[in-house]
Amino acid sequence: MAAIAPRYQSLKASNDLQERIMRSWREIRNGDVNAEPNGIRSLLVKHRRTAIASAAFAVAGIILIVTIFMQGPLETRRGSMVMNRMDAGVTVNGIPARNGEAVYDASMIRLPEMAIAQLVYDDTIKITLINNNDFSIDNFIIEKALNVKLGLTLRDGMLLSAIHGRQTTIKYEYRTPNARIEPLGTEFLLQTEDGVTLVIMKEGAIKVTHIRSGKSETVPSGRKCIISDSFACMPTTKEDMKIFDDLDKLRNGSYAHLLLPAIYDLKVRAKTGNRDTGDIGKEKNNKKNDIQNEGEDTRNDTIEKQNSRVDRDRERMQQRMEQKKMQMNEMRRNNKTNMNQQMRRGR
Repeated sequence: MAAIAPRYQSLKASNDLQERIMRSWREIRNGDVNAEPNGIRSLLVKHRRTAIASAAFAVAGIILIVTIFMQGPLETRRGSMVMNRMDAGVTVNGIPARNGEAVYDASMIRLPEMAIAQLVYDDTIKITLINNNDFSIDNFIIEKALNVKLGLTLRDGMLLSAIHGRQTTIKYEYRTPNARIEPLGTEFLLQTEDGVTLVIMKEGAIKVTHIRSGKSETVPSGRKCIISDSFACMPTTKEDMKIFDDLDKLRNGSYAHLLLPAIYDLKVRAKTGNRDTGDIGKEKNNKKNDIQNEGEDTRNDTIEKQNSRVDRDRERMQQRMEQKKMQMNEMRRNNKTNMNQQMRRGR
């Protein structure tokens, strides 16, 4: 014991421990490094291995933390909706739509008269576009696959919105020319025509903000709102609720008297206080005459808008074709270069 560790001479050890220590000392002295470590040496080796393992785990943890920090706390990806149902004449970015097609953000969807198109995402979002529609998906972002941010614009036309978050957190809004609609997990009809917006609530609630004045109002289920220069909200009727039950009737105009422009005309007449049946009839006839007189101008404006849309769509298609042509030419040049290089190597 004194030869191995003089400083431990005062300690008493059992015969067995002394024998193990002496055996370890002989192995170290004779250079038997491959012998099974035991005694004090085994303790040193064991602790050394533990220290190495701890250091390795610490380094791995640091690398993992740095990787997570560099990637950011949220994984964001671009979302898309699926064209689930559509009638003839529906286009996406000026190209005829296909059933089952993925529709991404920055997409413009247009419908002709007497047509329906339905966009769906998972089992949480369903948007049904109806008749002569000008609609766009402005942005669609998915974070962690459970947090959806969706921005939509209805410039002209009508839609039914049914969005239920379930396990998904959905933050989204619709915009019309004069209003911003922020639903709260709900189902409703939204229509805009000639700068007037109509909302008919079936379920849930929405927050409507007048873009020009900044005034906001919450519209719960069982209410409908007309947004023009101001808000005009009123209770819904049983007939209003039938709108949500039959898409074909809605498309065919069976509920036109409940929608724009008819309901807006009723609101204007109610505001003037003109309740006399004869006066209302005269006003209606005058309205028809005005519409007929202005019909030609309206048709001309519509034709100009349609031509402008066609021109824009044609220009986009030409740009895409030019891009594809350039890509094909680049591929041909690369293939030719590769073939020439291979032929030179072969020689």
